[in-house]
Amino acid sequence: MFQHVWIPPSYNLFEGNATPSLLGLNLYQPGMQLYGNIGPYDRNGEEWPAYCERVELYLDANNITNEEQRRAVFLSTCGASTYQLIRSLVAPSKLTDKALDELYGIVKEHLAPAPSSIMQRYKFNARSQKEGESVAEFVAELRRIAQHC
Repeated sequence: MFQHVWIPPSYNLFEGNATPSLLGLNLYQPGMQLYGNIGPYDRNGEEWPAYCERVELYLDANNITNEEQRRAVFLSTCGASTYQLIRSLVAPSKLTDKALDELYGIVKEHLAPAPSSIMQRYKFNARSQKEGESVAEFVAELRRIAQHC
């Protein structure tokens, strides 16, 4: 269990072998506030591109601009199964050798290969409004299908 501890800037925590993770500390500055929340990626509940968009929004909302930090936040919040998947897809390279956008793309290619445009056109042309479906819902579904046409 991590404890939140404020350590004065004058204190040199990193002398010797002491690191925040070995000490069980989550270092923060007083008044530092994070906005939002990213849960682990759930294959059954969300499409990969939508999850990547949420990660980007979280990083932007919290003004995390350093590429290494952005990658670290993503890898530490994506969940254990997704992390293992990314590690195996990137192997033999290290995760730290890849840019965040590269990691997004590698997983996207694995989880959601580009669908056949012929099949998607068929689905689009065959889709008709269902009974009880509003016009707005029908149009939204057509737009979703049309993304891959």
